[in-house]
Parts: sequence; structure tokens; C-alpha cells
Amino acid sequence: MKKVLLINSCQGLYGGIESFLLNIFNSLSPAEFDVTFLTCGKTTYDMYRNDIENRGGHIDEIPIFADTLSKQVKLYKALKEYYSENQPDIVHINSGGLSFHYLASRAAKAVGIKTVILHSHNFIPEKSGFKEKLKNVMKRQVARYGDVYLACSTGAARWIFPENLVDSNSVEIIPNGIDTVKFAYSLEKRQSFRNEFGIGNELLIGNIGRFQEQKNHPFMLKIMAEVIKKSPDAKLMLAGEGELRKTIEEQVVEYGLAENIIFLGERNDMDRFFSAMDVFILPSLHEGLPFAAIEAQASGTTVLLADTVTVETNVTGNVSYLPIFSDGSEFLWAEAILKELPREDYRHQQNKIMRQSPYNVEVCCQMMRNIYLGVQNDR
Repeated sequence: MKKVLLINSCQGLYGGIESFLLNIFNSLSPAEFDVTFLTCGKTTYDMYRNDIENRGGHIDEIPIFADTLSKQVKLYKALKEYYSENQPDIVHINSGGLSFHYLASRAAKAVGIKTVILHSHNFIPEKSGFKEKLKNVMKRQVARYGDVYLACSTGAARWIFPENLVDSNSVEIIPNGIDTVKFAYSLEKRQSFRNEFGIGNELLIGNIGRFQEQKNHPFMLKIMAEVIKKSPDAKLMLAGEGELRKTIEEQVVEYGLAENIIFLGERNDMDRFFSAMDVFILPSLHEGLPFAAIEAQASGTTVLLADTVTVETNVTGNVSYLPIFSDGSEFLWAEAILKELPREDYRHQQNKIMRQSPYNVEVCCQMMRNIYLGVQNDR
């Protein structure tokens, strides 16, 4: 039996990385793999704790979120101690941050861990200058401590790994696979979810994401201010938690949108949410390969993404990319939202496309299982 340690860094908020790792865990046989979820910060898996432990998994945390240099030093020491005590066969590091990859991988090699997997889950457009030169030096340092290099997209690969690794196809792209059957459009789910919130046939727009700067919630409010000029009863539902939620709630009141915006918090029934919505929007400042956008396509809802989001996200070929930085961008988003909504037969057709794509969870999970077992996939 192989001991696999799945590491992420977070402050207790469940998101795309956690969804990916949970899918992987659920696909692995407890007879073959002893899996532990380790969060540096605050664990993100509490709402799935029973399911994980019932399948033989474990949940640990190191309560250090390394957002300062002193905390990074503490985390490095704590990780070395944790690795030494638990002796995993495989350390699978999942993050969109370069410094976390460096700390977690260097600590693993310092205590003799044989297999370290570095997995990039984010992409931020490159900028020139001194900081970028320093970042390129860091990339080469990170690569020294990895044995397997993975990324959710080509952009995410270039964000963490040096050019020579990416250009030589040494970084394997692992699609963010989802359960396409679970996320298929369902009229029953649509009606039950809408009824729960007292929503009839109103236009329902949805977003899923942590309340943090990257997700660009203030821009969503600008979009809604334009949408309700032509569709006064329209609703925007925001799923997720985060440090900026209170700020956004205050801005909703300032915009006079309190009747049009609903805060869902964290939920584990996003399949119902996708069936209920008419349009999914994701105007993020940057993304690796957003899980929610893949799930949205499987549900067949209209999908509108910022033009900063990686092109690999457009699996069905029917995703629209819109600007977020140019003046008046919110008008373009509102116009796109108010176009003709998808019919039921179209939504089922989109799910069929997703089932036949590499973003089917079975394909993704088999790739990861092969990596854990040491099988060389074709690159």
C-alpha cells in the first residue's frame, strides 16, 4: 500500500483545488492507497470529513498560513517534522503559489521523501521587469526539488515551472476532470433549488468562488447594476466564503442591489445550483483552469468568462470570453447575459460533449492513479 500525502495551503475555504483532490481520493482504492489530506493553514475539508474518514482517508492540518517570511520559516520546519513522523511515499503538492511549492518540496527532499509531485493550479499573466527575473530564478529552484511536474493548463505550467521544462514536455497537463453525470442539467434540480430561495422564472445568474480580490466581485456588482435596468427581477447568486464577503455585502447595499443578490455561503450541492442558473459568470483577474467553469459547461448553462482565463477552459467550444479591464466592460457583460437563454435540449447536448472530453473525471483520475503507481503516461 502506498502512502499518499495531498497538500494544499488555505485558510479553511473550499475551492477548485480541494474539489480536484477530493475527486482523486474518491477514485482510489483504499486497499491500494493510504491517503492523507494535509492543509497548511486551516483545513478545507470539514464538510466532507465523514465521507473521507469512512473511506479510510485522514485529514490533518499544520496551522501556519505562510503569508510572511517568519511564518514561511516556521512552516518549513513544521513540514520537515511532519514528513519525518509520517513518512509518506508520495508528497503531492497542490498550489498556485511559487513560494509554497518551494517550501513544501524542499522540506520533503530534506528528509528523504523519494517522490515529490509539484502541481500548479493557477495562472497569472507574466509581467516584465526585475520581479519577473527573480521569479524565473525561483522557478529553477522549485524544479530542483520535484520528481513529477503537473499543471491544470499550459498557462499554469508556465506560471510555476521554468521554460525548459515546459518546452521539453516534462510538465504533464492534467485536466480538471468532473463528474459529468452529476452535473448534467436536471429540471427537477432546477425547480427544487429555485423553490428553496423563492425564485420562479426570473433570470438567475450564478458565480462560485472565494471572496478574494482575484475573483473580482466588485465588477460583478457593476454588471448586475446594468442587467437590472432591462431585467429588474434578475438575481445574482454568489456561492463561497472569504475575507472580502462583508465588504461585498456592504457594496451590494450601496449599489441598491439588496433585492437582486443572494449570498449562498459554502454548499455541497453545486450540481443543483448549476441546473437552477441560466448564466454562469467568471470575471476573474486570473485563473489556472477554473473547476466551476468546467462544471458549468457540463450543466449546459451559458458560460461567460473573463478574457484573462486560460483558453483550455473552453471545452465545449461554446464559452464566451469578455474583457474586464476596458472602460464600459460591464455593458458588454450585461448585454451577453441578456441574450437568448439556453434551451433544455441544448443543455443536454453540452453535457454529452463534456462526457466525451478529457475533462471527464474518470480520465483525470486514471491519469493520477497511473502517476501514483509509477506508470509512465504518454506525454
